[in-house]
Amino acid sequence: MISALRTLTRWASSLPWRLAPFATVLEMRRDERRGIHQPEDFSGSVNTPGGERIEYSEPVSLLDQTAPSEVMEGRYRYNPDGAVISQPKSLYRLQRGCLITQEGIVYCPDTRAAVAETVKCWDSSARNHWLFRSPRFPDAQALVGTTLSLVTLSAEGFYHFLVEALPRLSLAKSWLDRIDHFVINAGGFQRAWLMAAGVDPSRIILATPHMHFACDDLLFTGPVIADCQPDPWVRRSLNELFPHAGSQPLRNLWISRADAKARHLTWEDELLAHLPGFERISLSTHSPLEQVRAFRSAKVVAGPHGAGLANVLFSPAVRLIELFPANHYVPLYSRCAAVAGGKAAWAGVDFERPERVAELAGAVARFLRN
Repeated sequence: MISALRTLTRWASSLPWRLAPFATVLEMRRDERRGIHQPEDFSGSVNTPGGERIEYSEPVSLLDQTAPSEVMEGRYRYNPDGAVISQPKSLYRLQRGCLITQEGIVYCPDTRAAVAETVKCWDSSARNHWLFRSPRFPDAQALVGTTLSLVTLSAEGFYHFLVEALPRLSLAKSWLDRIDHFVINAGGFQRAWLMAAGVDPSRIILATPHMHFACDDLLFTGPVIADCQPDPWVRRSLNELFPHAGSQPLRNLWISRADAKARHLTWEDELLAHLPGFERISLSTHSPLEQVRAFRSAKVVAGPHGAGLANVLFSPAVRLIELFPANHYVPLYSRCAAVAGGKAAWAGVDFERPERVAELAGAVARFLRN
């Protein structure tokens, strides 16, 4: 069935049916042209430096627990520590390019090849993406002028938006004054963050599952980080976007999830009674600039595991304390803290029933003293 649908997509539609790196897409398109006298095409790529070394360290276990590690194909999903090299960042330009789906896939309508740098799948090869076997899809709407795509897989959520989508503004900063359309994932908060970064709200377009645009001039990027590997460039880019939202690091912040649908620590009042000096805040009640200021003023950030902790990228030399539900552990925000020059600690707890509260509070106090 999959093969039949892909064949149907190829022969009975005008949608992309194959995958190729951006450079190959351009080469394929140029191969279809004949002669020198052709309409000008300014498509190409602009590369920015990459290759920075990043040191990730294993966060401290406050309760002497062993971190539960996800196993994939007989190997651990995450390395607890070690050095990696960040990947180069690239801004691409495709004149007469198409932008499709809320995942931000870019394709060339002349060659019907999707740009590999924009196609991502969580659990399968990008070559098997569902779009390549979708012969029926809404026709493309024309976007006149210059369009910048900030759309990427899962950026309806805060972490992927903050760390993987928003920094792309920095790659395109020399183009920002001529961009007519900024396309972003829709999740309820993205527009406010772009406006805080100086983007005209009348130019913002929210991506939908059936988004399909034919763009005069399309700017887009490849991935700015490898999955779950934040790097110093991301942190620098975010801080450059909000240069005036500064404060001195003085506060101990407890990031409450009392208003969240999941991972609310029901006994946080009891825990905070053992941790004097912590200020409880709920990020949903704070504007983007207020969140940036709060985290820039934080010397300690603590709270349940959640995407808002990615804001530690704004915090200088922060101490991060992250509480996970039992049998769940992801070294993601601890890596954000490491990129910010800080240190991290964690504990696995039952979010519904208080256990070892005094012991946990004592371990937190020791971590903050060391």
